[in-house]
Amino acid sequence: LALPDGFSPQLQFARLVRDAISSVPQEFAPAEYVRKQVQVQAEAGGQVALLPKGTALQQYIRSILLFMSTSADEHAARTQAGDSAAPPDAAVDFDELTQSYRWRGPTGEHADAELRRLEVLHFERFVSQHGGVVSGSGGARGLHAPIRSQKAALTLPPGSAEQLAFFQREEAMRYSSPNQAWVYTLRDGSQSSVSPIGKKSSAVGKAREHFLLRPERPPSVTLLALVRDAAARLPGGEGSRADVCELLKESQYLIGGVNDAQISQVASGALDRLHQEQDPCVTYESERKVWIYLHADRQASDFHALPLSKKSKVASLL
Repeated sequence: LALPDGFSPQLQFARLVRDAISSVPQEFAPAEYVRKQVQVQAEAGGQVALLPKGTALQQYIRSILLFMSTSADEHAARTQAGDSAAPPDAAVDFDELTQSYRWRGPTGEHADAELRRLEVLHFERFVSQHGGVVSGSGGARGLHAPIRSQKAALTLPPGSAEQLAFFQREEAMRYSSPNQAWVYTLRDGSQSSVSPIGKKSSAVGKAREHFLLRPERPPSVTLLALVRDAAARLPGGEGSRADVCELLKESQYLIGGVNDAQISQVASGALDRLHQEQDPCVTYESERKVWIYLHADRQASDFHALPLSKKSKVASLL
């Protein structure tokens, strides 16, 4: 397997993931424990300096966990035409009920070679989607290299029925306490925080009528809030507008039969409004045509320390 530009042979996040999962006596290792162990060992082992320039360590950890928990069929669906590398099968299982990982990857004498293959394939995928500075002559220049593919179209693999049901349970709990910050659990087991809906939101009363929203929904459910939640659930914290639309369509509060044009128009307007808030939760990178979610790693106290007046005013527009 040819090494991509900028890849260091010392990069070993796949091994760190395996070691973190294997370090617990039980079959499944808690997701938060795995992420923390990988972070600690990566920092101690000098791995951060080997990442593409401008890459946050937690972002890379979330990315490789998602990559290693993705099936070969899902990898194949996301791989660009002309890519000759065989897609890897999932090396870890993620259990949504217990929020934990189980190792199912390579063992034995060929384990090191297969882990290196996973490392290379993930690095190549990460740089193609996120950009990065790579070293050596002929390498890409700038934080987001234009020679890489742009993530402008839909890139999300379809979720399972179990994943959809899990999200909708979390969504219902989120809107039952609209004045509290919420933390969503993503498909790869990582977590992403979202702000309270606003000071004047309520879990009781009657919702305002909207032609795209179910009339029996909680009154705190607005399209702006749903789009914010969809952006928060983007894998790795970023994606195209089409990705946001796909995640938005998973909400239980949308009416049935909504067409893609309506969803796209609503998402476009809401993303622009979120981008203009006093404390914006998203930003847009025009070169790669991606929306980036900014609040994933915030604590609840971070949201409550910020003024919500402007947020509430913007929410009232939808």
